[in-house]
Amino acid sequence: MNIPHNSRRFPGSGKDGKEIKSDPEVHKKYITAGHVADYMKALESDDPEAYKTQFSRFIKAGVTHKTISKMYTDAHTTIRKEPFKKRDALERGRFKTRKAPKDPKDTFANYLVDPATKKKTQVKQRPISAKQRHFRIRQKLQAVGLALITEKKNTL
Repeated sequence: MNIPHNSRRFPGSGKDGKEIKSDPEVHKKYITAGHVADYMKALESDDPEAYKTQFSRFIKAGVTHKTISKMYTDAHTTIRKEPFKKRDALERGRFKTRKAPKDPKDTFANYLVDPATKKKTQVKQRPISAKQRHFRIRQKLQAVGLALITEKKNTL
């Protein structure tokens, strides 16, 4: 795969004369969140309250500045082992889980609920014309007591 890029944009890269030089150790440090571990360590010693606030989810999950690099290394290893593995039905991501598996029909859409049967019916919103949109806005303005200056104007 050819991805156009400028190698000077990577951390640890710099120009040495005419040759662009990169440091693989710095790349590895950034990939495995070594820079975050350094920040965690510094913040923990300087301002413990800010550390607890900023890294509360890491603390809750038992991740420290010593174990964060291992967490990323393990994640990369797992992804390389099974790159097409599906997420567990109860997993939501970011250390969260569901109580019951997600309904595959339940997506971010508009639904009508039949009161008698309590069944959801998906409704696709149709685009409205500019004239319909202006009429809707006029109705909303009149509802709050703001009348338009002229009734002859069809646009706002």
